[in-house]
Amino acid sequence: SLFNHACFTSYNTWPNHNPYVLGGMDVLANPQARACSPMVLFDLFFHAPFANLLALFTLSCFGILGFYKLLIHLGHSKKTAQLIAFIFIHASWFHLHFAEGHIIFGSFILIGWIVLCTIKFEDNRYKLLLAIIMAFMLLDGGMYAFIYSTLVIILLHLCRFEGLSVKRLVRAIRTELVASGLAVVTFLGLAAFKLIPLLSLHANRQPI
Repeated sequence: SLFNHACFTSYNTWPNHNPYVLGGMDVLANPQARACSPMVLFDLFFHAPFANLLALFTLSCFGILGFYKLLIHLGHSKKTAQLIAFIFIHASWFHLHFAEGHIIFGSFILIGWIVLCTIKFEDNRYKLLLAIIMAFMLLDGGMYAFIYSTLVIILLHLCRFEGLSVKRLVRAIRTELVASGLAVVTFLGLAAFKLIPLLSLHANRQPI
């Protein structure tokens, strides 16, 4: 966040290369950089640590809403959903990581949306929303969140959670090919800002 802010305000350039880390690091090719994330706007207007705090607060608002909607969909009352969503967003797992400085773990807060979109995947709106959230995780530097969200989606189908199954997933894709294709194009189009630099420079990397 501090480096991004310096690039914007002192050098009038987009943060794409950090000369102060490991003898020089390509920011866009760093899986954990958020230079392509909408959250980088906080780095533009605010100093660290306020930029990070505002980014986490924004993600928390979306995260608690997603978890609340998930619980409502699963049949819980509004009061129960509010209470559990509040407990979820204040889980020690999140706050211990954030206290340690793992700001990129903020994308994990969106896991409620991932589960909800998976359950309601037949609805084309949730196909598109899932694609946007998964792309956001990559752009925000949440590579771990992206990987574990993918595993959650797979396990939900294998465990037949809420009637999910691989057969049902395939049917939901095939019956709405246009919407499914649009979701894939949306994901690739957004994630390309992170994936292309990452993959193009991966072969030249050396272990440190």
